[in-house]
Amino acid sequence: MIAYATSGLSDRLLAGLFASLLTATVLMAAAEAHLLCSLLCIHGESGMVPGEICSSASAP
Repeated sequence: MIAYATSGLSDRLLAGLFASLLTATVLMAAAEAHLLCSLLCIHGESGMVPGEICSSASAP
């Protein structure tokens, strides 16, 4: 924390921007994974074999 406080304004802005972009990337990846799992698990009755991503889905 001391290194962050003693750095210049541009360095602090860059660190904040990096943290914001990292957070947005993680949230987008989680949303994409949720969407993919929803598509694969919901349409499991159409003959698709559930993979590891759908392991938590209830089997008929």
